[in-house]
Amino acid sequence: MIEISKIRHPREKLYGSIIHILGALIWLLTFFGIITLGITGILTATVYAGFLLVYWLIIENIFRAIIFGNAIHLNPKQHPEIYKMLEEQALKLGIKNIPDAFILSGNGLLNAFAVRILHKKYVLLLSEVVDLYLERNEKEELKMIIGHELGHHALGHLDPLWRFLRALIEPGKMFVIGFLMFYMGAIMVAIKQDPTISSTGINMPEQMMMLIPVGTGLMFAAFFIQFLYKAYERACELSCDRVGYSLIQQLAPAQKSLMSIAGGSRILSSEASIESFKEQEKSIPIFFAFLYEIFSNYPRMTKRIIEIEKFSLQK
Repeated sequence: MIEISKIRHPREKLYGSIIHILGALIWLLTFFGIITLGITGILTATVYAGFLLVYWLIIENIFRAIIFGNAIHLNPKQHPEIYKMLEEQALKLGIKNIPDAFILSGNGLLNAFAVRILHKKYVLLLSEVVDLYLERNEKEELKMIIGHELGHHALGHLDPLWRFLRALIEPGKMFVIGFLMFYMGAIMVAIKQDPTISSTGINMPEQMMMLIPVGTGLMFAAFFIQFLYKAYERACELSCDRVGYSLIQQLAPAQKSLMSIAGGSRILSSEASIESFKEQEKSIPIFFAFLYEIFSNYPRMTKRIIEIEKFSLQK
């Protein structure tokens, strides 16, 4: 069995620690705010949590209805060779419940995805990327991509607990929450200064005025945290590349699997030069590459290929 703790990229460990600590602190502030509101806040939060759970149960079943009805489910009777790749790799990674895997049309898109909804795990392989490897008889490349997606499950990127901690700091959410708190706080201050603004004329509790500075702080923090969050997601991709490589233990197919997606050609991919592709990194304008990357969920492909090679030399 592969020791997954030794595979995780150092940047994922760093950014992940910061992200999850910040997430836990924000949830603590949220719970404190709920308790401050008293029984009304607790009841509101309980009802909201209940609706959220029902919502995700509905989403999970809708997803299963769509995916089982419109994609090909891999199993011992359906494309057994590919299913065996998935099964063997899942066991090597210590994944007890093998994710449901599907092949479906990507309408030209070359990609694969790991999905988790509540307790159900999935791996989605777009047919275009599967054909890209199998038409060239490059099964190790296909194993690399399957291993990469299983890596998301094995490394816990989609686990409910960690996603819960990140829920309030995902890009955009903190800004929205901060804006709402600022807006509510501003209204409460106005009502306190002039009760006639409110139809009831009730003065708000003094603690509620804290919504303005807290909301303002959250809006500013959201601007910076979104870049940290993107950096965390890119580091997760590098970790999963390491997982894929560790499963096949072959550097060239691991790198070529990513190159094949970058080029997208069934005819030319086998002849593409890894060394020449790595050389392209020297022609990249570093500053503008940085600007592009800080808004991206994925590292550039040249960097991913170089990172796999660095990792292979460490082992």
